[in-house]
Amino acid sequence: MASKTRARGEREPTGRTKAAILLYIADNGERTFTEIREHLQERHNIKSSKDVKLHLADLSSDERLALLEKVTHGSGIANSYRIRSGFNSLKRLHNFLNEYGLVPALMKTKYFVEYTSSKSFDTRMRTNIVRNSLMELTETIHDNRGYEKIKVLLQAAGDDQEKILAWVDRVRASDRDDPLSGSFMAIGDMMREGDIDQLGDIFTGIVRLLASEDFFALMEDLIIPPYQRDMVIAVRRYSPSALDYLLNSSRNNPLFPPNIFLAYAFSEILEAPGENFMAGRLPDIDFAPLRRYSKALPRLTSEPPIGLIARSLFISDMVQGKLAVEEVPGETLKLIFS
Repeated sequence: MASKTRARGEREPTGRTKAAILLYIADNGERTFTEIREHLQERHNIKSSKDVKLHLADLSSDERLALLEKVTHGSGIANSYRIRSGFNSLKRLHNFLNEYGLVPALMKTKYFVEYTSSKSFDTRMRTNIVRNSLMELTETIHDNRGYEKIKVLLQAAGDDQEKILAWVDRVRASDRDDPLSGSFMAIGDMMREGDIDQLGDIFTGIVRLLASEDFFALMEDLIIPPYQRDMVIAVRRYSPSALDYLLNSSRNNPLFPPNIFLAYAFSEILEAPGENFMAGRLPDIDFAPLRRYSKALPRLTSEPPIGLIARSLFISDMVQGKLAVEEVPGETLKLIFS
């Protein structure tokens, strides 16, 4: 049934019309202005074409909300609109709809299900976690008490302890002239200034060029192992809290150990001249010692942290009745709790 017609001069609550447009496009894909206007009139009793145009202008403008992409089709053909692609776009969309309690509705849309099931989303989610970990490690290096803790962790490095500690000292001194410490500070610059979509592309390129089992092992605390991927996908599809964490976390979780050896590995990678990246090659780097040292770091859990955090937030939402659906399929529950 259509909602009651608004009285003259009565306005839709701020943001509600925009939210309705976003959810309609998220569930139905790219739509023309006419289709959007007709949907709003039929489902929300919004009849003003002028108002719809203003809302679409706000939603598609880079200087405003930047949630929709306006697609032009040439002279005489109506424009259409679609959800902007990428991790940052989903993050902005989530945060906008969260103001109106509409994240559960977003989580039921075709756009959401398809994008959050993709490898692209996995990569950028992992990139965000790596970013948080490296940014906190940078703060730890510059903090006096944190520096002492790092010196303790470096005891696992054996004969390489002195070499890696010298690198830490140069980072503390902000030595950009040294190639190795300078490359780590360049990582910090990218993490602070770059967006997750761009960082994800860089990260994917590095991993592709390395193809190193030892480097992948260094990353094991920050990735979703293959046997947990379906579980984490299910959790982020049903748990608003888990989704919020994966999109918006900006601090490192204590379950992720401060891995000074992974940071050193990234410094060695980015120390390589830029022309090597452009040519699609990297110098041979032996990550096996760093892998051994990393294994000796103390950990709070033997379970991969991302899976543990996601499952815990799902349980919290389930207990509090905050899941995106009233009933989770039994097979999905078995997957999550197995």
